[in-house]
Amino acid sequence: MAMAWDQSGDANRAYLVAKRGNQVRVEAQALHWAKRGARLISISPGVISTAQGRQEIREQPEVARLVQENPMRRIGTPDDIASAVEWLTGPAASYITGVDLRIDGGTIAALRWQEALGAGEIGNQHD
Repeated sequence: MAMAWDQSGDANRAYLVAKRGNQVRVEAQALHWAKRGARLISISPGVISTAQGRQEIREQPEVARLVQENPMRRIGTPDDIASAVEWLTGPAASYITGVDLRIDGGTIAALRWQEALGAGEIGNQHD
């Protein structure tokens, strides 16, 4: 099934394929590195309030749409990413490896479920 968030052209599809390739690589390499006591984790941030993120919102309609579809009704901050990285590098996350942590406020999950359930069903549940 084609996802709604995957409909914006070849450049976006190439990005998504490369992103998925990195996630698979991290998962596979985690097996090797775990034997050495290291953990591998990738991070997939959503739209983050940085100079680049704000420019992308202004110039790319598909990025602005991601912000509009965010279930938390806000753009991410650099502190959101830093807090997750701090947790991941600490002892509380010592058993986590070979995964991709999506830090996007639920944007991708919402887009996928809207497509699966029918446009608007998830997005209309905001209170």
